[in-house]
Amino acid sequence: MNKISGQIIRAFSPAIGKYKITENLIKIINEHIDTILKDQNKIDELYHGKNLAGEIKYEIKLTKEFIDQNLYDPIKNIVYNFVQSTLNKEFKTFEIKSSWAVCQFESDYNPIHWHDGHLSGVMYTKIPDDFGSSYKKINKNGNIAFIHGSRQFSISGMAKFEKGFLVVHDNKKKKQARISYLDKSFKLRKLVWPEPKLPYDLEALHKMPNYSNKFIAMESTGKAYIFLIDPFDFRIELLQTLTLPGITNKMNLEGLAVYNSAQGQIFIYGDRGSDKRSSTLITAFYEPDNHKIYEVNKFVIDLPVPKNDKRNIADLTIDNNGAVWTSATSDPGNDGPFKTAIYQIGQMSNVGTFDFNHPSLLKPLIMIDNQTVEAMLFDKGELILMTDNENLGATYFRIKEVLND
Repeated sequence: MNKISGQIIRAFSPAIGKYKITENLIKIINEHIDTILKDQNKIDELYHGKNLAGEIKYEIKLTKEFIDQNLYDPIKNIVYNFVQSTLNKEFKTFEIKSSWAVCQFESDYNPIHWHDGHLSGVMYTKIPDDFGSSYKKINKNGNIAFIHGSRQFSISGMAKFEKGFLVVHDNKKKKQARISYLDKSFKLRKLVWPEPKLPYDLEALHKMPNYSNKFIAMESTGKAYIFLIDPFDFRIELLQTLTLPGITNKMNLEGLAVYNSAQGQIFIYGDRGSDKRSSTLITAFYEPDNHKIYEVNKFVIDLPVPKNDKRNIADLTIDNNGAVWTSATSDPGNDGPFKTAIYQIGQMSNVGTFDFNHPSLLKPLIMIDNQTVEAMLFDKGELILMTDNENLGATYFRIKEVLND
């Protein structure tokens, strides 16, 4: 591989590579696209917009011949440098799955969207001289933010708190973060656990009903902690430690939600499952005065996708209508590639019973490539997602176009 200089930006997650391409390559690409745009037959033949998310008139697919002749080697060189710089690894095979030109003009619109493949990137070959002068801070249907590039600060659960979020981390070693506060500018503040023995592998977090600063956090083992957070100095006060019932040794819990029914508070928690083992969703009444947990019910869940390295329950949340949502993920290892499918799996009734959706209705409502969503909640009709992308850190998504009245 030829040596190439570039900038690796690690302030966020995942790492971002910034490289400069040659003036000659820019000229080749621009002349190729300009030639196509003069020929309506070529535009029709190579139109790629039907496969994309945007409302853009001219989106031109680049042919394999053009890619092989002009793009393959320089892009491979850049990717090789990026992978070696960020993961200290080399690859033996390389494929450009797809490449196209976005010719965006006034009134064209490209919404928030995702790309598949191990890596995706964008190359800017022609921009207006006054680019950015008319920019307005408007998010039409959602936004994305990169939270942290360190695995220690990947996020496995969250809850609204003050003007930001309380988040938990599934760390197991001493001195690693267990709970942090994420402010509205996406800066993380590591909080101090009040006892010498730290929680082990925190996988879920939920705010307790009728409180603004009372929470429950759950380990993968089913051990749970109920605690208060002081809104002024963020001091944690541990109130109670519980062991959730109905758990077997094979289970690995990752999702927890709390539902306030007319009959009392309900804990809804779930084992993540695997390719070979279905997940178990458990509901149980909780009495906060004496911390009694009773009337335990179990439901078997096996979702259709993802198919490989599957976890049916990576997190659980309940919307304003009592619908129960799960994040199902594909997590093959610390470096991915990851995948997430968001499902609505059932309904909590007013009296605290769970009605499981018919298997024919269990279809993913949202698919997200290259992300492992392990934290979800609804906020003012929007679905907020945070990720535990292992070595690639944590990411935040806010999606507006979700059915949640």
